[in-house]
Amino acid sequence: MSETEGQEEQSTTGGGEESSSGGPVTGGSSSSGSGGVTLKNMTKRFNDIIAEQDEQLRISAKILTEDMKYFTQIAKKKVKTIQEKRRQKQQLPSTTNLIQCVNQGAGSEILTHYKEKWNHIHSDTNASSALCDEMYQSLQKLYGSMSNSHHIITMATEELSGLPDVLKNIEETSNKIGSIEEMLRKVEESIVECIRTGEVLETERKKHSLKLQLKRHKEEKEREVQKLEARVQEEKSLTLERQAKLEEAAHRERQEALDTMFKQQMSEYIEKGSVEKPILSDDELRDRSLSELSVERVNIEDTEGDEELKEFLSDTEGTNEETKEKQEEEEEN
Repeated sequence: MSETEGQEEQSTTGGGEESSSGGPVTGGSSSSGSGGVTLKNMTKRFNDIIAEQDEQLRISAKILTEDMKYFTQIAKKKVKTIQEKRRQKQQLPSTTNLIQCVNQGAGSEILTHYKEKWNHIHSDTNASSALCDEMYQSLQKLYGSMSNSHHIITMATEELSGLPDVLKNIEETSNKIGSIEEMLRKVEESIVECIRTGEVLETERKKHSLKLQLKRHKEEKEREVQKLEARVQEEKSLTLERQAKLEEAAHRERQEALDTMFKQQMSEYIEKGSVEKPILSDDELRDRSLSELSVERVNIEDTEGDEELKEFLSDTEGTNEETKEKQEEEEEN
């Protein structure tokens, strides 16, 4: 029984360590699930779970030990009773006088009574032995389970020892991710600014291109206007020159006609002393052809004819000026 109790104590101790190891696994998984749990809180929770499991195992081991002690005491009492009865039986007097005084029938009843008691004790002892064997096997299984749990908790403890480094790496990684996010934000802002600058430059380029096109178009139109002005001026000069030539020719022709008619009428006047054709008015003289003019029909000394001639020439000049203005308006349009 002492060996069984020793194994029980070992299993209890191992169970305490094992249960304490089982605790941190749960705590570790929960702490790993929540990112905000610190290492100090995880260690505290781990220790609380270990203490709770250890207390439960101690209570279970205490109950089991008390039950074992109870069964052991019962078995010891029964064995002690049997040994005491055997010793008393061996110490009975063997004298013949005592035998003669003893009732033989009473002895058989006592023997039968003790035999039944012995059989009952023997059966109880066998039952207790079988129960102890079962208890021992259960304790062996419990010890194996506790050993396995102890191994698991040892591995978990070793893994948890590297948890600070993991948390440190996670923190460093988080800081790096934060810095990378900040860099990406700055790069994104730079890209947006670059796009805006590109749009502004493109707008300026288009404006500059339009200005150049407008300038070229303006220069081209100015050249066209200059050419048109030069052509109009040339045409005007040619027209004026042609008109001047025509006027000069008409004036010369008229003068020649007048001279001829004057000579004819002078000759007729010298010969006959008079002129047959009457003198025409200025309006009639202007409407008739040069061949029909005569010296007598024209009043040379009349100043009104000169005024009408000047008015005619001014009307011609006004017509020429209107023609020039119309040409200039067409050029401007």
